[in-house]
Amino acid sequence: MDIVSRKCKSPITAILHRVAAFKVIGSIIVFFTLLTHPGLSTRAQSAGFPALEFIDEWGPEDSVLLFSYFKGNGEDGLHLAYSTDGLRWHTLKNDSSFLRPMVAKDRLMRDPCIVRGGDGNFHMVWTVSWNDRGIGYAWSKDLINWSEQVFIPVMQHEPDALNTWAPEIFYDAASKQYLIYWSSTIPGRFPETDGAGDEKYNHRIYYTVT
Repeated sequence: MDIVSRKCKSPITAILHRVAAFKVIGSIIVFFTLLTHPGLSTRAQSAGFPALEFIDEWGPEDSVLLFSYFKGNGEDGLHLAYSTDGLRWHTLKNDSSFLRPMVAKDRLMRDPCIVRGGDGNFHMVWTVSWNDRGIGYAWSKDLINWSEQVFIPVMQHEPDALNTWAPEIFYDAASKQYLIYWSSTIPGRFPETDGAGDEKYNHRIYYTVT
């Protein structure tokens, strides 16, 4: 099936292979990761997206922005959509899943975050459960074919941790390291703000580098 945009008509695989050649510039809003051409400007703020940088003039007809998202509780996995202007979005693959979750007890894929690494591959992390102490990880060369999924027990050393939510991944080219951070609640660890969050949660940000 073809996905029709304002500027072009291209098969799903062609769109994603072209996107795969672009540069990741960061995350936008809550769960979306954008990929775009390296020529950047600052028109983003006028469009209401402070984390998004648009190119000044769209060059090739196949230049697109891409974001990752989940539906429902994240039980059916990774969804992708694209845009040529950052305002009007088109779902890919009939809004069906590109990758179904296979790790952790709950087998969810919430909050998918994708970054392009120094190796040229796309690396993704996600929330696997409402109450697990780890996150999911997989990588891809083209956003279509994905590696085996891995459960990373980033909070396993904290037996009282309630959760590991909304991980984000970034690549620092200068240090050639990946930074992964997420939100977790450890009851009693910060008593001065217990009860200040949602219900039983009192989140703090934790991180690891690799």
